[in-house]
Amino acid sequence: VPLAGLVFKATEDLSLYGNYSRSFVPNTTVDDRGTTFDPEEGRSFEVGAKYDLTPGLNLNVALYDIEKKNVVTTSSVNGVSIGEAAGKVGSRGVEVDLTGRLAERWDMIATYAYNKTKVLDDPINEGNRLTQAPEHMGSLYLTHHLQVPSNLGNWRLGGGARYVGE
Repeated sequence: VPLAGLVFKATEDLSLYGNYSRSFVPNTTVDDRGTTFDPEEGRSFEVGAKYDLTPGLNLNVALYDIEKKNVVTTSSVNGVSIGEAAGKVGSRGVEVDLTGRLAERWDMIATYAYNKTKVLDDPINEGNRLTQAPEHMGSLYLTHHLQVPSNLGNWRLGGGARYVGE
């Protein structure tokens, strides 16, 4: 499957990039007749920027547009899982990441994604949101580098939270 990308280093602290790719994923889910669904195929475009706010603290912003066909979705009817392939689906959104050193011995990873999905070509579900694809997601993880004797190695203590919308 083809993939192409380009990075332009605009300044010492700012890089701009763009990429294009195609995808192919065999489906292993079967329909009610026992037939495997056709492979999932897609294409994606992404443009973004990577900026070093301070030494060790980075901001990344990306805009993307993805289209796929033969995406298998599942629903439950009377407790039975039913798989069906959506004809063509699309996803557009933005991702923002802030990663790196906040202060001495404190590191952070913060992410947010807005993902707008839509069924583009399907006789029954056209125009609906794609199931199992949340519109909003975010996470925050902090890590503290502990001061322990050097002969005991590098110790860190961390934790975080993740939010996944509907």
